[in-house]
Amino acid sequence: MAIDVQGACAGLGTPGSADDRGWTRIRHLLATKLGESMFEIWLAAIELSAVDVDGALILLAPAATRAWVCTRFQRLIDAAADRVGRRAEIADAARSTAILAALRTPGPTR
Repeated sequence: MAIDVQGACAGLGTPGSADDRGWTRIRHLLATKLGESMFEIWLAAIELSAVDVDGALILLAPAATRAWVCTRFQRLIDAAADRVGRRAEIADAARSTAILAALRTPGPTR
């Protein structure tokens, strides 16, 4: 299956320092709410990968746990993001694949 990297990454930018700080604060809130052990098992591997044109943090979760994490933790992630004045979205499978391809591709793709 061909991946439209440019299409899937359209409107995405590289996270800046304010985005990194926001994601760090969200992670702290999640770890506090869930406890370190639960956080480490399910959410620690989620990474900030991009920011969309509206300022939402675009997150990448491991493929093996993405659906489970979205089903069980998206509302908690949303609440933590809201507390720090941000939006956060776990990229779906197609967008995750495209973002990962773009990160491996030299030159401007985003």
